[in-house]
Amino acid sequence: LVDVHPNHYRYYTKKQREYQNELLWELEAEDVFYEFAFRQKKGLPIKDVESRLNYLNELPAKGFWFHYVRYVCQASLQQAKRKEEAMLATCQTALKFFENKKALPYTVRFSFYYRSIAVHLARKEFSQAETLINKSLEGPAYGQHNWQIIMFHRALLGFHSGKPAIALDAYRKAIKIPKKNRTDQVEEQWRIVRAYVELYDLEAPGTWRLSRFMNSLPALNSDKSGHQVSVRIVELMHLLKQREFEKYRYRCERLNAYIDHHLKGKELDRYINFLRLLQCIVRGGFQKEAAIKKGQKYLTALKEEAPRIGADVREVEVIPFEVLWEMALGWL
Repeated sequence: LVDVHPNHYRYYTKKQREYQNELLWELEAEDVFYEFAFRQKKGLPIKDVESRLNYLNELPAKGFWFHYVRYVCQASLQQAKRKEEAMLATCQTALKFFENKKALPYTVRFSFYYRSIAVHLARKEFSQAETLINKSLEGPAYGQHNWQIIMFHRALLGFHSGKPAIALDAYRKAIKIPKKNRTDQVEEQWRIVRAYVELYDLEAPGTWRLSRFMNSLPALNSDKSGHQVSVRIVELMHLLKQREFEKYRYRCERLNAYIDHHLKGKELDRYINFLRLLQCIVRGGFQKEAAIKKGQKYLTALKEEAPRIGADVREVEVIPFEVLWEMALGWL
C-alpha cells in the first residue's frame, strides 16, 4: 500500500480537472473557428457562430492557445461583417493580452498586426500602418509567404499614401526572391502590382507590355466570382493611357454583364460605381468635361464608402479609385 497524502491527492486532482477543461475549451474554440471558416467560404449564415463565440467569451480559460483562437475568430467575424472599428479594438486587446507573454511564435502577434494594417490603410492612417508593417516584418524570414503578404501591404501603403516609389521599392525587393520560393498566387500578385506601378512614370525594372500581362493571368478568362476585378480595372486604365479608345469602348460595353453576374449583391458598391465612372468616359465621347458631368453621381456614391483592403490583390483597391479617376481624366 502507498500512503497518499490527502492534500496532495486533492491538489493534483484539481489540477487534472483544470487541464482537462483547458483542453476541452481549446478544442471548442478551434471548432468554432473552423465552423466560421466553412460557413464564410460557402456563403452560409454566421449567426450560430456568433452565439458560440459569445459562449467562448464567458469561459474562464487561461491558456494562450484558447485566447489566440478566440481573438482570431472574433476579429475574423468582425472583418466579415465590415465592423472595422470593433475589429481594430479586438486586435489591440489581443496584442495587449499577449504583450508580456514570452516564447510565443511570431505568428501570434502577426495575425493581429496584419488585420490592423488593412483598417489603418482604409482610414488613411498611414503612419500607424507603416509602424505595424515594420513590426510585422520583424517576424517572418526574408522571402517567406508572410513576408510577401506584408510587402504587398507595403506596396499598398505607397499607392494609397500618394508615394508610388514605396510600392516600386516593395516590388523590387519581392521579385528578388527566387521564383521557386514564390507560389503562383504570390507571383500573380506582384504582376498585378507591377501593372499598377506602370500607370506612373517610374523607372521600373525590365520592359512591360499590357498584352503580355493579360496573357500571364490564365485565371482571368475563367473568372466566375468577380475576384479579378482589379485586373479588369488596370487593363481599362492602360487602354485609356495608351489611347486605345476602340478597345476601351469594347471592354466597357462588356462591363454591364460582368457587374450584374459577379459584383452585385456582394457589398462591392465602390467597385460597381468606379466601373460605372469608367463607362461614363465612353458616354462622354472621351471628352473630359462631359465625362465629369455624366459621372458625378457615381463619384458621389463612391466617396460614401471606404476603400476595401485585404490580402488578395485581385479584389482590393490597389490604388484608391478617386486617384484612378483623376488619372483617367488627365489622359482625356
